[in-house]
Amino acid sequence: MHCGISRLGTGVATITAKGQFCAILLTLTNISKVAVTYDQRSDIAIDSAGRQFAWNTDDVTADVYGNYAAFGMFGQTINPSYSFSGNLYFEIPRGDAIKKVVLFTDSSTQLKGTTVQLAK
Repeated sequence: MHCGISRLGTGVATITAKGQFCAILLTLTNISKVAVTYDQRSDIAIDSAGRQFAWNTDDVTADVYGNYAAFGMFGQTINPSYSFSGNLYFEIPRGDAIKKVVLFTDSSTQLKGTTVQLAK
């Protein structure tokens, strides 16, 4: 994980953080028997005080600019036994740090997410 990112993109295609962006490198592997689409709209980041930060519109733009792809990680279809890597971006206040993230298999927060503790 890398925090302290104040700006992503190049030229006129940039976004500036109100606080800071944190990039979390993820490698997702589909262990099911059917194709799945990664949809991070329900993913959350949690800081050391337990505050939860939702993935928002600025994070969508950061995802695209930071991953240098037409759609970033959002909406990537992963076939069975294949993997996909990219950065998941959250915007949090300056000086703060993400301690863990909760990843969901789809945009339904009705499902139990997977909590991932992040290294310092």
